[in-house]
Amino acid sequence: MERPETPTTAPEIMNRLNEISFNSSLLKEMRAIAFVKKLVEHDILKDEHKHDFKDVLVHSVRADEALCDLSVASKFDSDWDFLTMLRDRGRETMASWLDEHFDDICVRDTVALHGEFLNSNTRLFEDKHGNHRHRHKEAESGKKTA
Repeated sequence: MERPETPTTAPEIMNRLNEISFNSSLLKEMRAIAFVKKLVEHDILKDEHKHDFKDVLVHSVRADEALCDLSVASKFDSDWDFLTMLRDRGRETMASWLDEHFDDICVRDTVALHGEFLNSNTRLFEDKHGNHRHRHKEAESGKKTA
């Protein structure tokens, strides 16, 4: 979850630390998926291992805007009205996402894993000049890639 402000008070800092800690496992998994997607995309897996990997489509329904106004204390709020408000915000967020991405389901990713989960210092697939070390399958067959 991205926050535009820098936390300055002790509760704000603890809240941000908890958010980062909570998301660290998810980020690790998303980075692993992004890495494998790149291996498949650039066709650099050994032939004997290609059958073990499959490209998957990844979607991300983000609720940053819907939840950014909630305080640290809201994590412990089990009041029915609060829970139904969360449900309603979730439904609104999902409806907006579906309006924008419904036609992408089972067709293409709706999140750029490499851009969002691999930092800009990751140059695994680039040579010292910033060029991709491995060509796309389409490029090898003479087709242009976007």
